[in-house]
Amino acid sequence: MVLREKKYYYEMFLLSVYSLRLHNPGCEITVVLDRKSWHAVSAMRGEVFDGINLLAVDIPSDYLGYDSRYLKTQLRRFITGDYLYLDTDTVIAGSLSEIDDVRAIVAAIPDGNGPVGLWKQSEVFLCRKAGVETPEGKPYYNGGVLFVKDAPDAYALYEAWHSQFRSMLARGVGRDQMSLLVANQQQGNLIRELPGIWNCQICSNVAIPYFHKAKIIHYYSNIEHFVERFIISHVNSSKGLDKEARELAANPRRYGYNFYRQKKVAPTSFIWSELLHLCRTHRDIFLFLKSLSIWATGQGKNRNSLNERN
Repeated sequence: MVLREKKYYYEMFLLSVYSLRLHNPGCEITVVLDRKSWHAVSAMRGEVFDGINLLAVDIPSDYLGYDSRYLKTQLRRFITGDYLYLDTDTVIAGSLSEIDDVRAIVAAIPDGNGPVGLWKQSEVFLCRKAGVETPEGKPYYNGGVLFVKDAPDAYALYEAWHSQFRSMLARGVGRDQMSLLVANQQQGNLIRELPGIWNCQICSNVAIPYFHKAKIIHYYSNIEHFVERFIISHVNSSKGLDKEARELAANPRRYGYNFYRQKKVAPTSFIWSELLHLCRTHRDIFLFLKSLSIWATGQGKNRNSLNERN
């Protein structure tokens, strides 16, 4: 985490850590920061920080303005053991214990939870500028949630990732996901895909099917109107989280609905998504709807037979 890159990084971080501890009280948390941010956070420590490890990293001046991406692409060097990396613009919505069952060496979720609308003309331009082939149809992962094993192949991937990031930065393109794409290809497509519930990116309509069971909700820090209204106004850097923020952490889906409403997502999308969720979680509802469907189909056949006789 790098505090100075955005004025509200600290508030987002507080909410993310609080929600993580609320739903996963026994997990080990390590926060990796640049040296200046480490001093600032150390001075502001409160109840949210009890038992949390703060790790300070000295970042070369060459990466000024890209400090957080330096930390992200070098993270495997700084952490011992397997880890689940989370961006600060995440809210944890449930237990993450099942991540220990993942067999992949590195695992991630597609950007935007899917390919829809990904490759706009601006992205194609940046690819060319960075010397990357237009990666349409190739695995393009979001860097906000990454599961990484403590294995030689993971270290090799991160070395390639940082090397690609540094090379692209020299060309004026400081994109960590684009450099991860190339590094992953170089390492034989090492990254395996996790289900969308592990990184439900609510800025994308493609994420709606994962929303009800989402373990991690990723709201994107650049959606400033949402961040300022639903996050920052309820998280104070000196006083901590107010009642509204704590309720947000306890039930983040409620706030996800607010986000989708602001985006004016078609109501039918939610109706079908909620109906699907009910069918998955309540067998009686599923059986009732199935019986209703069979009955309606039967009634339709009876009417057709009657019309044919007439």
